[in-house]
Amino acid sequence: MSEKQTQRHLTILKYLPEAPSSITTVELKNKLERDGLHAPLRTIQRDLDCLSNHYNISRNETFRPHSWCRVKGMHPSAIDMTPSTALALSLTKQFLQGLLPSQLKNNLDSFFDQAELKLANTPKLASWTKCVASIPAGFQPLAPHIDPLIMPPLEQALMEGLRLLIFYRPRSVNQPKHYRINPLALVTRGTTIYLIATLADNDAFRHFALHRVQSAERLLEMRKIPLDFELNAYLKQGNLAFPIEELITLKLKVDFNLGYHLLETPLSLQQTISHSDDGKHFTIEADLPNTEELKWWLMSMSDISEVLAPQSLREALNRSLTIAQKKYSG
Repeated sequence: MSEKQTQRHLTILKYLPEAPSSITTVELKNKLERDGLHAPLRTIQRDLDCLSNHYNISRNETFRPHSWCRVKGMHPSAIDMTPSTALALSLTKQFLQGLLPSQLKNNLDSFFDQAELKLANTPKLASWTKCVASIPAGFQPLAPHIDPLIMPPLEQALMEGLRLLIFYRPRSVNQPKHYRINPLALVTRGTTIYLIATLADNDAFRHFALHRVQSAERLLEMRKIPLDFELNAYLKQGNLAFPIEELITLKLKVDFNLGYHLLETPLSLQQTISHSDDGKHFTIEADLPNTEELKWWLMSMSDISEVLAPQSLREALNRSLTIAQKKYSG
């Protein structure tokens, strides 16, 4: 492509209005001539046909003469998207879209569309999106339904630092209740999204599963954030992992052949491993938060491992496994 043709293409894209507005080829030709870019009408028509293969633009054939426009929602800056930017946006849509505020997702729709079109014309980069994937570890149930109407006021309250009034159905309770809260953060955990908040009345921390929120109203009151609240530190303390106690020293005996993957995926950065003399087992010793999730994981590993310590956790697993055994032995 010549420099003159490139300049003409960029100028054409600049003059294309967003739908439902449009511009005819003749009008484009006049604008180009005022910019000193002279070209026959047929050349400009070929330019538009060529550009429509690479950019999210469309032709309106309802009336004659035909007119052209950018697809509604397509920001002009999306036109200058490089292939590498298109790849990054494509992967963002694939892996991170669930973490984006709904308003931001709506604003990005035109960029996502343009990214797909750009990648369609860049086969080598497009193939990368077919070579990478992300799947959850282990079995995961489907994500629960979240009422889309609750998201805008919730997101706005978080971004604007305001309080919320939510109508919420607690677990295993039929009647929803109203809560005035200080929203602090949204956290995705498995297939469930939680809103971390404090109650407006007594500053007590609460975790609200979004699929149980019946309605949400943004209040014109500034939220109150605990002085010592920092999201990453809060999560590292196990506050969203059903904590039981602080830390325990887990001692776990594992079958070498069936549990070999635990030698490759440490339970803790500070863990120690010891091997049995006969090579049939190894023992992991690690300091871990004592959570319900740890207990669930250990139960799922109970056919290839044995908890040696602490005794309280060993006894808790024994009780749960005994109940399970009775259910399956009848």
